[in-house]
Amino acid sequence: MGVIMAIMQGGVVRKRASCKLLLVGLVGLGVAFYLLSTDSWKLVYLGIILKAVFASCMVPSFNVVAANLGINIGRVRAVGAMARAIGPVLFCGLYWSFGAKICFSIGAVAMVSTVGLINKLKLDNDGKKDN
Repeated sequence: MGVIMAIMQGGVVRKRASCKLLLVGLVGLGVAFYLLSTDSWKLVYLGIILKAVFASCMVPSFNVVAANLGINIGRVRAVGAMARAIGPVLFCGLYWSFGAKICFSIGAVAMVSTVGLINKLKLDNDGKKDN
């Protein structure tokens, strides 16, 4: 996963980070989490690869959108660090209590519902407000 993310983030995403890529990444992560919730090992492996590809789109695209909206990048990074601390603990509890299917299905719904929240901001492809 790390090699795929490094190649994608360093070679592809860095030059193309945008609001559109952010939305594509969120939908792709939703699909990846859904595949991770299945019982088929082939689909789980595909989900892992897709998660690596689409997760590499998120941070650069969020940074571009936040910068274009005038949001302090330090604040965005702080919230991201908090999410990386809280997320695994929360989803470990879900996984342990309810199993993989429920845990990853909730993750898929969370990713796809974030698309709706970002669409409500009415941003153009550069992440600037469309008036």
